[in-house]
Amino acid sequence: MSTDWFYQQEGTTLGPVTAADLKQLAKAKILQPGDFVRRGDTDNWTPARRVQGLFETVPPQSPSPT
Repeated sequence: MSTDWFYQQEGTTLGPVTAADLKQLAKAKILQPGDFVRRGDTDNWTPARRVQGLFETVPPQSPSPT
């Protein structure tokens, strides 16, 4: 069973979308880290950047050898 997600942009609630769709929206930069999201089974909105795995993180670079 997949959990539906909702997201808000410019005060408008959009969805439901699947978790895979939400990730695609983030990858396409349609969904931004500062947009709010919530799972369909909750009423709590949270910034999209707090959803683990939604946005790819860049690992810190090690210093260049000199």
